[in-house]
Amino acid sequence: MTEVARIMKSSTTPTVQGSVSCPLCASQAYRLGVEIHSAIINIYTVMAKKCSTESEYQVIKEMIKQEQGRVAAFEKGFAFALNCEMGRFYNSGGIVLEEDQMAQRITNSRQLIQRNLDNCRAHIETLEKEIAATNVQEETIAVVGHTKEYTKDLYQRLAQLYPKCEISRAFEDMADLCR
Repeated sequence: MTEVARIMKSSTTPTVQGSVSCPLCASQAYRLGVEIHSAIINIYTVMAKKCSTESEYQVIKEMIKQEQGRVAAFEKGFAFALNCEMGRFYNSGGIVLEEDQMAQRITNSRQLIQRNLDNCRAHIETLEKEIAATNVQEETIAVVGHTKEYTKDLYQRLAQLYPKCEISRAFEDMADLCR
């Protein structure tokens, strides 16, 4: 686990526990991506333990490897965005809080953003419950495999709901990494 992951893990809760808050800066967007894809890795890990054939296991193992690559990329994005945000904060003399500015800019779309995030949390919770209750079959792997498309679509929707700025670019970047 990277240093960034350790810091984030100690300061956040898993995505599927409780409500996911609306990101107000690019670093929070990347943190959200790390949390979502870490939850997906956990789902895949449970699936891997339930595999009845070696071919199913290998497919899931490859899915885990892809998700780990995304998490690593999101962690890099998180670290870079956080450094940029801290730099702008200190350059402003400690006056400018980007989160406050963004909260004001998204007042009209905040409910829609939150609804998208809550739907994502519910989607992941549903997958966790289904995987816990069923045996792994090719259909199960296919359904869970569609989660990559689901998260890509989520990031694209979120990018459109934010004004064009670093946070929307972060979501666009994450959507591109989910291709």
